[in-house]
Amino acid sequence: MQVGTWKTKSAAIKETKLEALPDFNIDLPVDASILETLGLASLLSETQIADQGLTKRVKHARQQAEGAIESAALRLVELGVSADQVRRLVNLRIDEAGARVAKTLESEKLRAAVVSPRKKNQPKLFD
Repeated sequence: MQVGTWKTKSAAIKETKLEALPDFNIDLPVDASILETLGLASLLSETQIADQGLTKRVKHARQQAEGAIESAALRLVELGVSADQVRRLVNLRIDEAGARVAKTLESEKLRAAVVSPRKKNQPKLFD
């Protein structure tokens, strides 16, 4: 018996490049709330969010939060509450959630993900 190698090409098989695999240093539970997701996102840059494989989840959470802000503002307009006021309140809650998330994450995971707290002059998630 003789064993050899062979090679074939097929037009049906197309070469594709693999994208970079996400760096899963930070675990975000599947059932994480919008607030927890945005709290974690407030600790990370956009690049770090992508590196952690969280882009879709963060985008979805931001859309949900923006919808909730607009809905709340519409309901509170008669009371003189603006969308900006609601947005500021939401940003405060996101900051608080970010602080809670940072405390629960292991310091090794934070260092590995190069997490840095949002600076005072860094734009908020909802400006």
